[in-house]
Amino acid sequence: MLQSVKLSKESEDFRSQLGSITSIAHLYLSQKDSSAALPYLNEMYALAFKVNDAVSMANSSQTIAIIYKSEGKFKETLEAFENFVNARDQVLNDENTNAISRLEIQTEFDKQKIKDDLENEKYSIRTKAF
Repeated sequence: MLQSVKLSKESEDFRSQLGSITSIAHLYLSQKDSSAALPYLNEMYALAFKVNDAVSMANSSQTIAIIYKSEGKFKETLEAFENFVNARDQVLNDENTNAISRLEIQTEFDKQKIKDDLENEKYSIRTKAF
């Protein structure tokens, strides 16, 4: 796994780096080694910020806040929690924006369909009259 981080850093493939670093952090967390996971979580957050991946920013900052809280580092906990809230809000905002866009597109489609149906109805009435 460390080799994949090295290769992705050399190629400046930030998305691949993010995936590799996330995997390493989760590996340490699964082993209940939060102190080893913390540097990777911080790097995960930084990379996620760089590529504007709000979901990864939220996940990493939330986990960082939990670790700092367990260590009694309340100033760092607050900072990480604020990062989490901002990232979570960005995710929700993006989801809402996408939902609104889908509804606008569907509304335009429905309007056009009604127009087309009315035109077809007019045409049908004209052809029956002759």
